[in-house]
Amino acid sequence: MALRERGEGQLRLAVVPSLASIVSSRLIGPFVERHPQASVSLEIVATLNALDWRSTGAVDLGVTFEPTTAPGVHSVRIGRTEAVCVTPVGHPLTRLGRDVRPQDLRGATFVSYQSDSLFRGEVDRLFAARDVRRDMRLDARTTAAVCELVAATGGVAIAPCPGPDIVADARLALLRFRPRMASQVTIVTPSGATPSLVQSFIAHACAEKVDFAGDLPIRRSRAA
Repeated sequence: MALRERGEGQLRLAVVPSLASIVSSRLIGPFVERHPQASVSLEIVATLNALDWRSTGAVDLGVTFEPTTAPGVHSVRIGRTEAVCVTPVGHPLTRLGRDVRPQDLRGATFVSYQSDSLFRGEVDRLFAARDVRRDMRLDARTTAAVCELVAATGGVAIAPCPGPDIVADARLALLRFRPRMASQVTIVTPSGATPSLVQSFIAHACAEKVDFAGDLPIRRSRAA
């Protein structure tokens, strides 16, 4: 996949799966309201390192929390994430009375991101280091899909930054998870000249000062 510079009025973003929901609601939605003539397309990619940032192509910028090793790119930090444990409301974990830890998920039905997700790799390494085995039969591409499976199956998940739609879902409880899994959220663009609409989106994202972790309410039950 390659990056294509588009004219004013067209913007295409590549976003890693675990950020797609919150980037759509907290960044793209308000941006479109402020730029009603802009054409915006969102593409979900497993990793921004798969993009060819030096060639003419199809994406104007990327949003990620991964280290981007591609040559010839520029990164701008726009926020941070902190992972939470997602369970159905009424799940036994909601009655722990403390933060969830890896050992609390031993043997649990666990909904993962798909195997090429960098965030999944980080989660799997954390559990492996503590010799905690989970029931790993379920996975999905995006945070929204992961949380739907949690609600449908009674399983649990670790998600880096659920969007407002997930926060508002009365079927789900969001629990603090320790050890803290925090990451920086960055916008990645090719070095050199930047189209005006891309500049506008970056300025918008920086001005929003979205705290992807700090503004997330932690809900232990339907009534909390």
